[in-house]
Amino acid sequence: MKALHAALYEINEVDNTLRQQVLFLLNDAFHVQGSVHELRKFLRAHFGPYKEVLGDYKVKAALSRALDNGLADVAWIESMAALLGERSIELWKDETLEKFKGEAIDFAGKLKRWVGLMLQLKSKPSGAASLVSVYVTGKSGKEHSWVVTDPPQARASSEVLKKELRRVIATNPAEAPLALAQALAEILSASAIQEFKNRGKNK
Repeated sequence: MKALHAALYEINEVDNTLRQQVLFLLNDAFHVQGSVHELRKFLRAHFGPYKEVLGDYKVKAALSRALDNGLADVAWIESMAALLGERSIELWKDETLEKFKGEAIDFAGKLKRWVGLMLQLKSKPSGAASLVSVYVTGKSGKEHSWVVTDPPQARASSEVLKKELRRVIATNPAEAPLALAQALAEILSASAIQEFKNRGKNK
């Protein structure tokens, strides 16, 4: 009986350690420091007001789970661990924590970019019916972002270029998104290299 109690105690301690690691990773992903209660309060304040206008089903379902007030703090941590780790915390393996970390960072990033877009939309004139934000992150960590309004606010030269791009895209629309992403990455990479060279010359 003592051996059984010792084994159960050890399992409980392992689970408690995992819960603390889950809290640390979630706090880190959202740039928050504090308890589970403080993290949940932060999520409700920053993302709760916009939940109903979120269209992506998967992200909305995850956000709904994160905003669930019906769970105690321990149950909430376990719920988030199961959601982003894709298995209950009792079944986690060594590699599950790394998977959870990546999913937490991705989830936090999506929410922050989306709320940023919502705030920009609120600040735009009523004529801007919708907004799309485009982000490109390089392996160096440098991020480029653009906000596109509908109707678009572009110079005449941009409109000419866009018309030409539409003509090319029409020849193979299925592969166009990947080709455009690759071309954009090449342009930004070339710009980054030139910027680095220019900084070297100015030293």
